[in-house]
Amino acid sequence: VEGYFRRITFDVALPYDLIGFAAHISTLLANQNISILLYSAYSTDHLFVREEDLDSAVEALEKDGMTYCKRD
Repeated sequence: VEGYFRRITFDVALPYDLIGFAAHISTLLANQNISILLYSAYSTDHLFVREEDLDSAVEALEKDGMTYCKRD
């Protein structure tokens, strides 16, 4: 049974024709051995990580220059 997951919502309106955003995020976090579940909405992406990986995921994203608006 999996534990709890936490959500990271990116603070950017993504263009509909953007290519590679999810691939970049998943590669970045895979390199840190962090499993993800990515949910893409019309113009905003949400990332779910295991609760114990939240701080490491946020740190990796911030080092890469990503911004996010929520982690809940």
